[in-house]
Amino acid sequence: SPTSGSSAEMKQHAVYAVSNISSGSDKHKEMIMQTMVLNSVLHCLRDQHSCELRVAAAWVIINLTWQDGADNAGVASRIERLKQMGFESQLESMVEDTSLNVKDRVMEALKSLRKHSPIEGTQH
Repeated sequence: SPTSGSSAEMKQHAVYAVSNISSGSDKHKEMIMQTMVLNSVLHCLRDQHSCELRVAAAWVIINLTWQDGADNAGVASRIERLKQMGFESQLESMVEDTSLNVKDRVMEALKSLRKHSPIEGTQH
């Protein structure tokens, strides 16, 4: 129906808005981390009906974990919190997604989540 289609489209636009904010400064990233919106992002990663929504949600994680060279502690802290919220395990369950675009974004997000892992050290 047109209503459900527009609802899915609105959801996608909303997730991309969050993604755009999360590509901003560390202050912007922290604002996203402190809201309940990440629960919705996690829910969107689990959406089997829309690969566009899964891609948009993966971009949020990529942007939140992006290292621009300045704030190692901030990135490490965000990564730890994202892992605690279940993002890493959710992304791991998506590595064989039917959409190549989703797969690529998932691999990129996982790489970013693991790049700063204290367990692995700095050998990347």
